[in-house]
Amino acid sequence: MSWFDSLKSFIENIFHISIKINSPEINIINTTGREAINIDQSGKKITVNVNSLEKEQKIEFDRIVAKYFQEEGEILTNHLENYSKRFDNYEKNNPDKAMLSFFKDKIPKEDFEALKVSLFMRALFRDNENIFQVKRDVIKKFGDRGKNIANLCSSEYFENFIKPLYEEIDKSSMRKEETNEIFNNIYEMIIKNGLLAVFVNYGMSVRDIDIEVNRKIGESKKYGFYQISEVLYIHALSRKNVETLDEWIQGHNYDVRSATRGKWFLTISVPIDKN
Repeated sequence: MSWFDSLKSFIENIFHISIKINSPEINIINTTGREAINIDQSGKKITVNVNSLEKEQKIEFDRIVAKYFQEEGEILTNHLENYSKRFDNYEKNNPDKAMLSFFKDKIPKEDFEALKVSLFMRALFRDNENIFQVKRDVIKKFGDRGKNIANLCSSEYFENFIKPLYEEIDKSSMRKEETNEIFNNIYEMIIKNGLLAVFVNYGMSVRDIDIEVNRKIGESKKYGFYQISEVLYIHALSRKNVETLDEWIQGHNYDVRSATRGKWFLTISVPIDKN
């Protein structure tokens, strides 16, 4: 029985939910207050919340996940054969080893795989290599969630915001369980919604940036996201996107602060007015 047949049998026998699609998108989360299994109306997306599984169910689910990795291998093995030599070199002198070690048990396994590939992709980009195929594979494998992780990673969001966020929560929490619960809830908002960040994409105009910035600031005020950060980050990568962002900066009265600027990458922050 394949790993997917095992997962299908697991869900249908224990939760009495029928899976009618052969290759749905499967998301694994670990948070409180959510049902163990959720399938959207189209049947194309299954979310498994490990936190809500019973002890025996967790053991069985872990077996299925292990079977998945045994059958399909990690994405780097299956989808990035053209980069195998480059990846070997990257692994040998891995500058991101400490960060991967930090996040290994703090984010879902699928997210961790996406993060590993995204860090490798970032290293390729910094060596001026074409990363189109790698990014396409990340999106194909992990969907919008993988795309958000890749974008956050390319803008150094994991080390500059998400890691410090965990550390700040950990300092103020009395119990590790409380730290993990608070962090997981905020992390999900960030990964699912690109929270507190605007990414200038190819083809975006100054007006498009305006609309996206106003939307993000509006959401921050409405839902109180400014309690996480008092600024909204705007990221641009590539010559065209940096030029567009610079043009946007010149036409606005925001208290723009340049966080990081390179030849063709730029991260700025603008304050979020709480009123």
